[in-house]
Amino acid sequence: MFPPKLPIPFPIPDLGTIFKTAKKIFDLFFNKDQEQEAVKETISKQKPTDINVTEISDIYELNSILNSFSMLLQQKANTIEYEIIKECNYFFDDLQDTLSMLNDDNKNFILFKLDRYTRKLEKIKSDLTGTMANFISRRVSLDDEECRRILKMLPGATKSKRMDEFEQSVIFEAVMEVTNKIKEKMVDFEEDLVQVIEDRMEEISKVATKNESSFLQLIESKNHDVQKYEQVKIESMLAVEQSEYLLDLLRKES
Repeated sequence: MFPPKLPIPFPIPDLGTIFKTAKKIFDLFFNKDQEQEAVKETISKQKPTDINVTEISDIYELNSILNSFSMLLQQKANTIEYEIIKECNYFFDDLQDTLSMLNDDNKNFILFKLDRYTRKLEKIKSDLTGTMANFISRRVSLDDEECRRILKMLPGATKSKRMDEFEQSVIFEAVMEVTNKIKEKMVDFEEDLVQVIEDRMEEISKVATKNESSFLQLIESKNHDVQKYEQVKIESMLAVEQSEYLLDLLRKES
């Protein structure tokens, strides 16, 4: 099928490596933290609470406890996210080097405006920052259904266990949130690159058609200008070479 995916000679961000990096931090994350454990214990000892029928003062106190727990999780999640983005930076650096290499290899026609794509990559990194913290702030709150179900439980070991499971689930989901965001951003980035090349191919095709017409006219002319003949010939050959290069760049089995 044409046009197939752009086979730029670099891999997409290695999500396997990203997960391994996250796992290392993840293991550290769940080492017992006194402050974090104390807040979880406080929540586990709370009487069953249904926010729909609870006094405003009790809701305010409970919300304050949840906010403290959320902030502790966000602080550690920021450490995981930092390592994930650092791993992505290696990919982004390779990507910029590759785009620069493609331009250097084809000096007769610049494919990419590097400043534009540098800005795009910086925007992606900026958009990723804070993804996990924002996700956690939504999950560890009175607005979250799972969180409300836990708060309705009787105090004790079962509620404490559910809090541990909830904590791990939230962090794992937050990691998935940022990695899915990376994939979405890079799909958009790749589509943009493909569109740039396809637009450039269309331009070259128009030039090639025009040069072909001029070339044929020169051949048919008995008294053609030799200098112009050679100029049009070179331009036509260049257009063909550019077209072939772009076709090679775009051609890949789906």
